[in-house]
Amino acid sequence: MKPSASSRPRAAAPQTGAPGSLPPQVKAAAVLRNRALALLQAGRTAEAEALLKEAIGAFPGFAEAEIRIGNIRRDTGDAQGALRRYRRALAIKPDYAWAHLELAICLQQAGRGEAALQHYRQAVHHNPKLYKKVLFALVNQPSGCFWLDLDELKRQLTGAAPAPSPPGEAQGSPPR
Repeated sequence: MKPSASSRPRAAAPQTGAPGSLPPQVKAAAVLRNRALALLQAGRTAEAEALLKEAIGAFPGFAEAEIRIGNIRRDTGDAQGALRRYRRALAIKPDYAWAHLELAICLQQAGRGEAALQHYRQAVHHNPKLYKKVLFALVNQPSGCFWLDLDELKRQLTGAAPAPSPPGEAQGSPPR
């Protein structure tokens, strides 16, 4: 089961001025996001999406709101709208691991495995703690693929060199 639009972690907002003080537009966007999360939990996605868009209007650099709208779009069957929102989040914050993860899931569901794998790699690169979520996403998506050799999958995600195969066995083949 994929995490719902309301269960994902929130992005750290940029800080300016005195420690602990946030610009008014960031505070306003955070309040709108919190209201949107409550609406999402109540199943009121259209209203939540409207508030998230309002939050982006208040703070255009709000990558988390872009991701949450992407999740709403994906959950309602609008894969192209979801892809656009995830890409906007990455344009705002290229190292945002959750944006890479959500984009990868959407790409995988669209049958674009190689592109998805690149974003899964980026998610793990930027936040190694997402490794288990990536593994879960890889084996739980309807159009995803299932790697029988988890060591090979880990090498693929981390970009590590492949381990030598035992004589007579092809690389990445399932154990006999």
